[in-house]
Amino acid sequence: MPDSNALGRHFKAVFISPHLDDAVLSCGGTIAQLAASGRVLVLNVFTHYPSSYRKGAINAGEQRYDEEREAARCLGYQSVNLGETDAIFRETTRGSAGRLFRAPAAADLAGIGALRARITGCLDGIEYERLYIPMGIGWHVDHLLCHLATRPLLDQPSVFLYEDAPYCLIPNATRYRVHELGTPPATAALAAPTVAGLTGDWRSTRRWYLSTPPIAGITSYPVRAAAKVVVGGYLGGLMARHIRRSGTQDVPLDALINDISETFDRKISACYLYASQIGGFFFDRDDCIRRFTRYSQTLGSPPHRYERFWQLKAAAERRPRFPAHLD
Repeated sequence: MPDSNALGRHFKAVFISPHLDDAVLSCGGTIAQLAASGRVLVLNVFTHYPSSYRKGAINAGEQRYDEEREAARCLGYQSVNLGETDAIFRETTRGSAGRLFRAPAAADLAGIGALRARITGCLDGIEYERLYIPMGIGWHVDHLLCHLATRPLLDQPSVFLYEDAPYCLIPNATRYRVHELGTPPATAALAAPTVAGLTGDWRSTRRWYLSTPPIAGITSYPVRAAAKVVVGGYLGGLMARHIRRSGTQDVPLDALINDISETFDRKISACYLYASQIGGFFFDRDDCIRRFTRYSQTLGSPPHRYERFWQLKAAAERRPRFPAHLD
């Protein structure tokens, strides 16, 4: 557990990040804003790599620690690694990208109590004005475990859920996840997923995936064609499994939009400091900007750029007005 004396006692905000890069990809603009007026801490959870691993878009190894230090300097936050073992190394059944998006295994769930104790033990040693935790959009097992470990904190008015990037950039991904967690505001963009609409949702989600480097970057046509079939089938099954969970939680949710226009460029620069990871998500910096911009335009009016956060409505009603300028 980090020494609170070494960290300092008071923080403007704390972000729980499943991996080295998740907080920056998801909330980098907000982190930069908050760090301009106070101290910000990022707690990276699954940061232990027993060995180097590279397969397809997955690249895990000690170089990631250097990347995190550079990103922290770029955005002005403090960074602590909790040293939990990354999913790719935890069990042999996680040895591929697709398997990382399976539901948490029994062994994963058995460790939730210990994981919760590690995170809350660290939080108990400091003071903070706001806490940001992942929603688990995209269903990566480590993101889901961080969400489950911190979910009991959601009834506090200072706790916010953030939309996990790059998964929140995928059409339908946020909509499907938010309806698993509760009841969002009634808008067309957040309409509840239905079995009748699954085919159309699958097509737009598949189209997005097939345009990304892991698939579109395959130079061999036969291999790329086969990958499209496999990915399409996998996505269909994944979405069908989760659509059955839609609407099971009757918990009203409140959406909060933060304008990050002034810090957007710094966010993108920080994202590109994670050189071992970023190529698995975007072809280049322009592609990264384009995809984040398209996502932002679903949240608010262009040319502004935004990040979105969520709260339980009951908790939101007990907090002061969400600070539009974070000051």
